[in-house]
Amino acid sequence: MAANTTIVTRFPRSYEVQDSITRLANATQYADGDILSDHATVPTAGAYFTLDFKTTNQGNGSVRLTDFTLHKSDLDETAAAFDVLLFTTLPTLANLDDNAQCAITDAEMLNCKGVIRFLAAGWTNVVLGNIQTISKEIGIVMDSDSSIVYGVVVVQDTYTPGSGEIFTLTAHAIME
Repeated sequence: MAANTTIVTRFPRSYEVQDSITRLANATQYADGDILSDHATVPTAGAYFTLDFKTTNQGNGSVRLTDFTLHKSDLDETAAAFDVLLFTTLPTLANLDDNAQCAITDAEMLNCKGVIRFLAAGWTNVVLGNIQTISKEIGIVMDSDSSIVYGVVVVQDTYTPGSGEIFTLTAHAIME
């Protein structure tokens, strides 16, 4: 799992936060509503995106997310539609098994702060995969003891992945 934060020093300050999920080494087709993660039975920290805003004023305000870019390492874009659910509290890992129906509870969904929808028709082919950018503003109040926003990937429609495919989410944010 790779994560980094890039800061542009000015006010308001701009941030670029990025993390990756490497899925299993198989090409098992996903059904509509399946979770995409790094493990079939015991998900790890690589099962979801960890967007760490530790360089912001943690606990003293909010972060405004403005743009989201999803890169997938496989060039096949057939039915590649995904929702990335954003949480301030991570759902139970047992509910994040790869290729299993999303089992996030109603109580856990109360911590969902927004959804980014990447549509099947929006992909651009690049040499090393496909990429799509969504411009959408989501304001998130940071918890007093955390600076992290978690992203859980839910497949929309059916999707046949590449073996060991890597998904990388980049979020652009503004702190004022």
